[in-house]
Amino acid sequence: MNLQNRVLLVFLVLQSVILAAVLWPESAPGTDEPLIDGITREQVVELATADISGRGTRLVLGSDGCVLPDIDNYPCNEDTFLELVDEVLGLTKENLVAKTSDTHIRLTVSERSFERTIELVLSDGTIRRVFLGSVTQLGSIHARVDGEDDVYRVTSISTTDAPVGPASWIDTVYFATPEDALLSITVENSGGRLEFVKDDNGDWGIGELEEGEILDTEAVDLLISKVESMTMREPLGKSEDPSYRFDQLSALVTVRSLDTDGAEQTRTIRIGAEFEDKVVFVVKSSESEYYAFVAPFGVRDFVEHTRTNLLVPPPTPTPEPTPAP
Repeated sequence: MNLQNRVLLVFLVLQSVILAAVLWPESAPGTDEPLIDGITREQVVELATADISGRGTRLVLGSDGCVLPDIDNYPCNEDTFLELVDEVLGLTKENLVAKTSDTHIRLTVSERSFERTIELVLSDGTIRRVFLGSVTQLGSIHARVDGEDDVYRVTSISTTDAPVGPASWIDTVYFATPEDALLSITVENSGGRLEFVKDDNGDWGIGELEEGEILDTEAVDLLISKVESMTMREPLGKSEDPSYRFDQLSALVTVRSLDTDGAEQTRTIRIGAEFEDKVVFVVKSSESEYYAFVAPFGVRDFVEHTRTNLLVPPPTPTPEPTPAP
């Protein structure tokens, strides 16, 4: 390597070091005091998460437990609520990264640019908000308390710990029936009416089969399983909206089963409109006050299946060979 190339190499190395020092924030000596000081988990009565698009979830913790106030007080998981509160209150000022507001956009912890906000509302009405920003090379994340300029690098939290959709905060099972408690299922859709009953061996069927028909037991069992456990994407509240199209149901499912006391009960699942942009159907169970979004996989068979879909297709006839001329 000649002298000119050596000088050029040294220059490039120095330039890289300078750029790294300028563009990558270094941690300054900090303290182990809390990022948000003077708060205990018992003081937090409300929690809200949001992303930059405006999507978010608000949770309230009261004497009746955890609820989602924006979805007609749908019940949420109190333990999950408190876990995030503990994570936020456990953040410390140990790794100080920046002290001026002009770094907030670059570190994605500004009002105009952030990955997540977590808002804590205290029993006295005080609101404390934390911005979570860009992830660092060390697997940690930048964080800033609203109203303060200092930015810290923290390792005990991530954006996935603060989900913005309600499904992460609730029990997503919307309708369930133990398989051994099921007695019969009736499905009504635009293709007609199907009734599923058990035989003496406990196997499901659709009534008498005509000569040559073979029941597709896998298709039947798959449909039955969707009554045993139906999960929702998210709850919608207690009020019916015209867009749900419950005046023109896509399907009506009637489930006869035994309750926990062994008494016979009849419940229904009404399936309304499909929202193709959201990839969901609207569903309403007779045992729930709430409408819900359910993924197509959970209900499409009820909407589209006819008797033909539950039979093994007949073999394709083999064409007879054409005789040679």
